[in-house]
Amino acid sequence: MRVGCDLPYFRDPAEIRAFAQATEELGYDHLGFSEHVATSRTTRMPSGFSFDDPWHEATSLLGFLAGVTSRIELNTAMLLVTLRPPVLVAKQLAELDLLSGGRLRVGVSVGWNREEQAALGVDASTRGRRIEEALLLLRRLWSEGAVTHDGEFFTLDQVGIHPRPARPIPLWMGAGGLESGGEPPDTALRRAARLADGFKLMAPTGR
Repeated sequence: MRVGCDLPYFRDPAEIRAFAQATEELGYDHLGFSEHVATSRTTRMPSGFSFDDPWHEATSLLGFLAGVTSRIELNTAMLLVTLRPPVLVAKQLAELDLLSGGRLRVGVSVGWNREEQAALGVDASTRGRRIEEALLLLRRLWSEGAVTHDGEFFTLDQVGIHPRPARPIPLWMGAGGLESGGEPPDTALRRAARLADGFKLMAPTGR
């Protein structure tokens, strides 16, 4: 059995460093954390969260955590992959896995915040189809020298990233909202079964 924990929403980098190093010293196997890129005052936030919460961008935080730890697995839970071009995501995560010594496990989800999606130019109604296409491209960009793709959202013509990962980076998925007690919808479970290496439940389901 492998045991991990989640990083609290610290604003102070000294607190982030201290918590991450303490979890490693205590023998935890993995450290998870979530993200938001932006919030809107028009968003109806879940109970316990607010517009001013200090959400860190996931790839930036990954780089920081990789630099202040040496053993513990680093786990995005979740990276809002639909907010970003998949070529950029593939490159960033490949670099982070390399520079952390292969300690990355990537959890991805479509995200719940429609205002955040709109602020980053994404139509929230396309999130499901967009994440499926993005995950297929991530795996191809990590394993193929040059990728050609003509899809619904993304078009690539002999595109590659270098260096590519030395191993298949684990891709997990997550789903479920606080309003449903964390229970994931059937569509998300079926998508994860087809595309992901694992699934992470929200904390409210751990009963």
